[in-house]
Amino acid sequence: MQDLYNALSDEQVCKHMATEKITYDDCDTIIIESINHWREHSIGSYAVIDSKSNRIIGWAGFKTLNGDFELLIVLSPKYRGLGKEIYENLISKAKNEFFLKKIYILLPTTRKSFGYVKKLGFKYCGEEIYKKMLFKKFIKEL
Repeated sequence: MQDLYNALSDEQVCKHMATEKITYDDCDTIIIESINHWREHSIGSYAVIDSKSNRIIGWAGFKTLNGDFELLIVLSPKYRGLGKEIYENLISKAKNEFFLKKIYILLPTTRKSFGYVKKLGFKYCGEEIYKKMLFKKFIKEL
């Protein structure tokens, strides 16, 4: 739990997650909701583990979004370079293991660039408000 808290409680991470801060209770809720999501949908999120330290450095996977699935990645800032590899791995899983037809990504408008998700084939399709924060929504047909 401490590793997940350390990864997600960073101020830079919180500003992109529609929250002012992350607590231990929030991390517990993330884990419980993920377990329940897996049970209900047979798809969900994973802890992202650093292969060198064997510590949790983030959270990534899928969750339901209006009947479809959102792809999500939340990483400790010092591991952001791994985002590309994780995106590609999750897109492959979405298509080849979970047989999804499309996936969404919600990215906060505070993000500086959206170029990489466009390079992955995601197309801008609008905006959504989540917890009073505005997000850009991108879709990828699989």
